[in-house]
Amino acid sequence: MNTFGVSDLLAAMVRLEQTGYRFYTELVARAEDEEEKKFFAHLAEEELRHEKIYSELAEQYKSVEPENKLDEPYGEYLDVLINQSFAFTEEDLKDRASAWKIAVGLEKDTLLFIGEVELLIDTNDREIFETIKEEERGHLKALVAYRDARKF
Repeated sequence: MNTFGVSDLLAAMVRLEQTGYRFYTELVARAEDEEEKKFFAHLAEEELRHEKIYSELAEQYKSVEPENKLDEPYGEYLDVLINQSFAFTEEDLKDRASAWKIAVGLEKDTLLFIGEVELLIDTNDREIFETIKEEERGHLKALVAYRDARKF
């Protein structure tokens, strides 16, 4: 049985934020105008900021033993979440609509991970996750507004 501790989930979130940063940075390079560059550059900066927060928390929880061993189905669920969230291909970047779907998926996956981590962390650290959840929801709203403004 896989045992996932808080630090494992936080390390996965660090990887997810790194993926988001690479993705948004690639979109900056492919942007068709200055407004688009600024939009994706902002999202890339947010990913870096979140990565730092998760890295610090992962270090803090590194020596904490998991209170509960996760059962196999739950561990498999986390494996699926982790493995499907960290890759994007040239095909994903072929046009704005494809890139938008990946961006929305990254933000949604982050929200899923936050929900999983919140179940396992000390209540003292939950406030930071509430803040980040609000930011991720804001990213989703911004992505929808971006799509609607660009009409694709």
